[in-house]
Formats: sequence, structure tokens, C-alpha cells
Amino acid sequence: MSLRHAILAMLDIEKGSGYDLVKRFDQSVSYFWAASYQQIYRELQKLESEALLESEEVIQQGKPDKKIYEVTPNGISELQKWLEKPAKAMKIKEPLLIKVYAGELANTELLIEEISQHKAAHALRLQQYQEMSEVLINLEQPLRSKYFLPHQTLKLGIKIEKAWLEWADETLEAIT
Repeated sequence: MSLRHAILAMLDIEKGSGYDLVKRFDQSVSYFWAASYQQIYRELQKLESEALLESEEVIQQGKPDKKIYEVTPNGISELQKWLEKPAKAMKIKEPLLIKVYAGELANTELLIEEISQHKAAHALRLQQYQEMSEVLINLEQPLRSKYFLPHQTLKLGIKIEKAWLEWADETLEAIT
């Protein structure tokens, strides 16, 4: 998956500014697709130059002006072509898992502390995902229908976080 397709998919659901998009990334797809503020803004400019997005300048009082981006028919076509291609299975790259794998050589207290820190971060992320899920469940139609499939991706994120926390508990128990 490329950042361009993530942006097109998000703006297809709801148009918005670069700032809106950064917030949406942080609140939705960041658990499976990370992008920095700079990467998102660079990609927005590319997509607009390729006529896959168009923007409307919005003048604001007391704030910098902003652009509201919307997917063009060419952008929809690009997204549809990408959707027809098979996706590669996800590969996990998690440094903590290598540390646990080699844990026989580790300082046990430091390993326990690091797993505990990761556990706290995953618990927080789970809480955020569950809060977002409640918002999506309580949307009025037609928005609820529009966010049905994005909500399905969020449900997987919730399951992954729950599994991670279960694994962390088992691992901490086994170590101590």
C-alpha cells in the first residue's frame, strides 16, 4: 500500500484539509499505516499536481488560510485500479519481539520494564480505538453506512491490541 492510496481512500470518505487528514490518520489508520505530517503534505501536493485531487482555498480569520482537498474522478479511478490488485500479507517488524526472543541474555528487570512500557502504550491505544468505535457505532445514517468498512478495520485494530495485551501478560508472568 502506498501513502497516496491511503490519502485517496480517506478523502473519498470525507473531504478535508491537510490538517484534517493528519488528525484522521492519527485517529484511524495509524495502527496499520503510519505517515508523518510532512509525508502527508508532500503527497497531497503530488496528488493535486497529478489531478487526482483538487482543492479549494478557504480564507480564515486569525489563522492561516487552508486548502480543502477532494478526490477527483481521476483519483477515484486510481483508487479503484489499486483496489483490484492483491494486497501483500502484513509482515511484523517489532524490535521488542527480537529482544524477547533473545531474552535469555537480557537483564530481566530491564526486559520486564520495557514489556510493561509497551503494555501501557498498547492499553492506551486499545482505549482510544474503543472510544473511536463507540463514535462510529453511534453515527446517524448515511454516515454509519459510509464508515462501515473503516469501522471493520478499527475492529481488527481492537482485536490486535487485545491479543497484544494478553501476550504481554503471559510473557511477564513467564519471566517473573
